[in-house]
Amino acid sequence: MRYQFNVADAGAVSILTLRVKYGDGFVAFLNGTRVTGENDPTPLTWEAEAEEPHSDPLALAFQNLDITAFKNSLQDGPNVLAFHALNFGSTSSDMLLSCELVEGASGSRLGAGIPPSQPTSPPVNFGAIEYNPNAYDLDNNGETLKLEDASNSTIAEFRYNDALPWPTAPDGLGSSLVLIDPLSNPDPALAANWRSSTLSDGNPNESDATIFAGTAGADTDSNGLDDLLDYAFGHSPGQNDGVPVLVLAGGTVTITYTQNLAADDLTLTPEWSTDLLNWQPLGDNFDLFSQSVAGGRKTVVLISNPQLFPPSERLFFRLTAEL
Repeated sequence: MRYQFNVADAGAVSILTLRVKYGDGFVAFLNGTRVTGENDPTPLTWEAEAEEPHSDPLALAFQNLDITAFKNSLQDGPNVLAFHALNFGSTSSDMLLSCELVEGASGSRLGAGIPPSQPTSPPVNFGAIEYNPNAYDLDNNGETLKLEDASNSTIAEFRYNDALPWPTAPDGLGSSLVLIDPLSNPDPALAANWRSSTLSDGNPNESDATIFAGTAGADTDSNGLDDLLDYAFGHSPGQNDGVPVLVLAGGTVTITYTQNLAADDLTLTPEWSTDLLNWQPLGDNFDLFSQSVAGGRKTVVLISNPQLFPPSERLFFRLTAEL
């Protein structure tokens, strides 16, 4: 949690008090400097828990913490007060963090700017991420997520799911959902812009994405495939499994292939044609039947009824790999 506020004259602040309601613990940072904490463990990791519970009657009352020793961390103009909130145990049913920053001793209420004024008992409105009365976690059946900046402007709002066409491996224990190439600002509401993490339990604080290091057009490992295709299929040197397989049986076309999960810099597109000259994506002609994850690769199975395609003596299919 981050709060941005402005101070006209930081040098004029003589006493600084942080008032906090919390359940079950927290660490507070003023412009990047740790100023105080309660029930916080050492080391403080992304998955840390509070060292002990903070009962509801205590949590609902402001605790006054003198942080005057850190008043020099204030600066003229914009400042940021950030919190690492902590819960006691992964099955905790609630969470609370509310704060006031006061210029002066507790009770003076001069206000250093977070916010300029605030009632004694401000309402606490938890969203889907901070509080879920039925679980300690996000809903495995999908729910709406909203990400806001310090000014409460919406950065992104979308609903994820655990059923196809969304990645199914993150459903329950195991891998996590990863937004593909986030710096390109993909639409998070589209299932195609998400994938499973390559590692079980995900990879917080870092990316598991890779970068193509081979030579397009070359067959460096002499396995009969272009380096770019080896990268697209997630091959180790000399490996050549997972290439596309097409089966026509019982009036149904099935296409199966593998894909390198970590290859966020590459697009692998199934296409079809009637003349080998004009190609187009499979689109609605095929349904995603299944996708499974193992060893950093995703196996994709697509199915279709040939009658959905234009009348033709022959149909051709291919996969295009593009960086």
